[in-house]
Parts: sequence; C-alpha cells; structure tokens
Amino acid sequence: ERELDMAIGYIAITSRGMGADSCVRTVDWAIRHREHIVAVDLADGEKLYPMQDFIKPILKAKDAGLKVTIHSGEDTPASYVMDTIKNFKPDRIGHGIHSIEDMRAVEMLKEHNITLEVNPWSNYLTNGVRTIEEHPLKKLFDLGVKVTINSDDPEVLETNLNNEYRIAHEVLGMSLDEIATCNRFAYEASFIPAAEKQRVWEKYFQR
Repeated sequence: ERELDMAIGYIAITSRGMGADSCVRTVDWAIRHREHIVAVDLADGEKLYPMQDFIKPILKAKDAGLKVTIHSGEDTPASYVMDTIKNFKPDRIGHGIHSIEDMRAVEMLKEHNITLEVNPWSNYLTNGVRTIEEHPLKKLFDLGVKVTINSDDPEVLETNLNNEYRIAHEVLGMSLDEIATCNRFAYEASFIPAAEKQRVWEKYFQR
C-alpha cells in the first residue's frame, strides 16, 4: 500500500473442495480476525459439492459483519446463480456469466444490487465460454447488471488488467466510458472501508 499508493482489503477464501468443516474453520478464523479481514469468498466448483453444506457458515460470516462473495455461474447454468442469491444473499458473485441465459437471474442480480466479478480471459481458458468473442460481459452491462472487469489469477492465466480492458474494448466492443463505468461499479462494490477506497478513487479514477 505504501509503495504503490493503493488500498488493499483481505478476503478469506474457503474452497468447496476442502469440505464443509474447512469452511467452518475458515469462517471462524475470519470472524476472529475481522479487524484485518473484510470478507469471505466461497470458491471452487459448484457442480461437485452441495450448496447446502456451506450455507450455515457463510451466513454466520455475514451475520458477524463480514461481506460475502460466492463463485457461481462460471460453468453452471443461471439456475445456480439464482439459488446462490436465495441461499447466501451475497454482496458480490464471482463470475456469474451464465446469468445471461435466464432473464430471471439477470433481474435478481439487479433487484438485489449484486455486483459480478467478471474475468473474461479466465472464463475463456476454463471453458466458461466457448470463444472469447462470445463472452457476455457487454451483454450483461447493457442489461443493467453491475459488472466489473478483473484478471482472476494473473500469474497462472498469463493476463493482467490491461489485457482484460483490451479484450473488453477491442473484442467485446465496450467503449472506454463503459469500461470506466465498470471501474465505478468496482469502487462502489469494494469491501475496503469507504474512507480508504475513496482516497484512491478520487486521486486516480474520478473524472
């Protein structure tokens, strides 16, 4: 933060693949250290691990004042996103791109003011979309869903935010103003305390 003049917030990630007990331990740890942790994130494949096993600990984190983001709708249909919203009441959803397949999911995202953390190149590499040209980032944006543009895991996926912006602009046809709006969505949905993120926003992003 000091070196690059950034605002940073830590999210404790719990993986479905490590089981419900691991999720409980991660959530309890995050609650104990919530002066340093801003949120919990439930990650890993939805198809393989029952949602029911993780609802109670995730809601416990939410009740303790932590924000919640859930990986959903990357390689699963829109129905999974709707179930995620109903059961977890998340603040954000990781990926969520298959919401585009059902307007009920789109409307639920808008109604509940849920922001999608969208990662175009990652979604292509993991076969979330068949081709990068088919990625629904702009379609979701045009429908009024709050979408953000992210790099997911830049070291593993050999990408960065500049590349994701390039894809959004050159491949998916988003204007620079639309990309700037996505950045505003990211600022508004950030779990970092308001005063900390506002300073960075006003210095580098506000126009």
